[in-house]
Amino acid sequence: MNNPLKRKEIIYLLLSEKINVREVTKYIIHLMDKEELKEAYEYHFERWTTVSSKYFNSIEYLPFTEDINQYSYVIGSGDEIVYIYERDRVLEYFHETSVPFQCRELLHNTIKNIFADISELTLREPNLENNLSIEVKKFRDEDDSRYGVLSRLINDTMIGEKKNKSI
Repeated sequence: MNNPLKRKEIIYLLLSEKINVREVTKYIIHLMDKEELKEAYEYHFERWTTVSSKYFNSIEYLPFTEDINQYSYVIGSGDEIVYIYERDRVLEYFHETSVPFQCRELLHNTIKNIFADISELTLREPNLENNLSIEVKKFRDEDDSRYGVLSRLINDTMIGEKKNKSI
């Protein structure tokens, strides 16, 4: 079986042609690895700092309860569904990621197991604690179909306004 050489091995061979001292070649590769790790850390740290700060700045809290203010939502069920939605009110996160803040929240709420936090319910129904159980999957699929539409409506509104340069 023919295994291709790894990047480090190729660099080692190329350096070995020019530098005949094995220790120097290995030291150069060590410095290269160290610098790449440092650059990768700095890049990801900067991205985390930038994106997360813009995300947390996008959260609006209700004045007395300190719950997150939900200004886009679904009312009703079955054939009687009404979607109330508006674009993000704070646009920092959207401008940085091109993803509406509310869509990220909807995704997180859809995949989160709401039953895992209700200990008295999960004691009676242990299947509800497992996020992969059939029962939980059924609720998640229902939420996904409702909130997926809401998310698309919010996203289309944001993208449309971005194209029209109004945000």
